[in-house]
Amino acid sequence: MKLFTTCRHGDALVVAANAAIGSLSSTDVRGEADCLMAQMHESGLKKLVFDLERADYFGSQMIELMIIAWRYVSPAHGALALCHVSAAGREVLRIVGLDKFWPVCNTLDEAIAASQNCSESST
Repeated sequence: MKLFTTCRHGDALVVAANAAIGSLSSTDVRGEADCLMAQMHESGLKKLVFDLERADYFGSQMIELMIIAWRYVSPAHGALALCHVSAAGREVLRIVGLDKFWPVCNTLDEAIAASQNCSESST
């Protein structure tokens, strides 16, 4: 089963968890990261939104996937934003300090707008 679904939403690629992602393996992450980077490269998109509505909790492997994606889009003045993050997920992001780098939004539309604002402020 594929762990994530992707779709284009304006000038952003939205990555949505298909199911619980609290116990991803490093193999899962590497495979998903490779697919995601290939899709970003082929589409030319530089804005990425992780929609975590179906992920009540996520751990270090999901954080690793988001960091890989962020490192991919950042040099091209891209942006990464998150939406529908659970209270537990927000706490994880706060503890590791990533909420200072990525907008954490309530809705997909807010995350798309935030990714637009981030990429404009980095140019």
